Amino acid sequence: MSSTFDRFLVRRFLHTFSVLFVTFYGLYCVIDGFTNADDFTEGEPGVFVVLSRMASYYSWQSALVFDMTGPVLLVLTVMVSLALMVKAGELAPMLAAGVPTYRLALPLLIGTGVVTAVIVANQELLLPAIAAKLGAPRGGAAEDDFPTLQPVEDFSTGVTFFSGRLNLARRWIEEAEIILPVPGVISEPPGALTVGRAEFHPNAPVIGFDEPVAGWVLTDVNYAYEDLPLTPPASNRGPVVLQVNRRNPATGEAGATNELFIRTDIDFDQLHDEARAAQICGTPELVRRIRNPAYSGNVRHAFTVKLHERFRQPLLNLLATLVAVPLVIRREARSLVVSLAVCVSVMGGLMGLMQGAQFAGSFGLIPTDLAAWLPVIVAGTFATAFAGKVLT
Repeated sequence: MSSTFDRFLVRRFLHTFSVLFVTFYGLYCVIDGFTNADDFTEGEPGVFVVLSRMASYYSWQSALVFDMTGPVLLVLTVMVSLALMVKAGELAPMLAAGVPTYRLALPLLIGTGVVTAVIVANQELLLPAIAAKLGAPRGGAAEDDFPTLQPVEDFSTGVTFFSGRLNLARRWIEEAEIILPVPGVISEPPGALTVGRAEFHPNAPVIGFDEPVAGWVLTDVNYAYEDLPLTPPASNRGPVVLQVNRRNPATGEAGATNELFIRTDIDFDQLHDEARAAQICGTPELVRRIRNPAYSGNVRHAFTVKLHERFRQPLLNLLATLVAVPLVIRREARSLVVSLAVCVSVMGGLMGLMQGAQFAGSFGLIPTDLAAWLPVIVAGTFATAFAGKVLT
């Protein structure tokens, strides 16, 4: 049952976490703002315009920074809360009254659960909704911003998007170059397909396919469909390059056009921001990307590790709290400073283990499930081993 002291500890926990995050994020904004001051002052705007750009940019970035630093700040909050309890002499009366030490950990576990729920909601709901804002430049997200496309290959069909300009407002590619594989799609290289505009359609009705397929409609192509030396489909998945048929509004009859359709699972988001896709997309989207054959095996392997980590992190946060309690409130501690130093060392070792396992799992050195859940196994072992050392 909750008591007045429990509610006091929960409020202290949440207040401490808020203070730590505001302090850390304020320091981040100051350092990043001075480092990239030229980006905010692009075009020589007035002072109020610069401050408006900075406020808009860092307000959106706060969600991303909160996602990255939340677990670390949780551990620091637990340590600070326990240290304040010992420093203020609040622990001795509770122990003298016969209250078990781990009963005092219940409010900390409740606070950890509340903050973890906020982190999960931020990760699953907020970050995917503001993904475009997170990728905006510091000088402001203009509608005419056209970042350069980096080469991306579809590993299921061999089609490579080599270059082009990404129209973020309309979500299509302009002045693109697309390379078709030889001999998988064409028998001889005619050079890159120069495309005036390419627009992605996730569910396009294509003749010869029972279900809608994903692909890009290419407009203003330098090669007509009849001039391409296409090879027969090498698999039962069907052809990769097709001619687009559209219905004439006047006659109502469908006829061939000069547009081409490239069947590929590469979507606009993969071309725009593949490196941060796993971090800012929700779990359903992450599962879809793992199943997407257009990604390479290494990328899908890294996405699988990230998926395991999302289910692992809430449990790891709770275990970190149980590890911190006996390390800060040790039975034979020489001083509070020494106890905090020991706790920081153990938590640093766990973080190093987590990063090392993530690196090994992303490159296939160890199984993905072991890479994600190894820190949980070690943290649970530490929590059990240190339980007998807590002050009672």
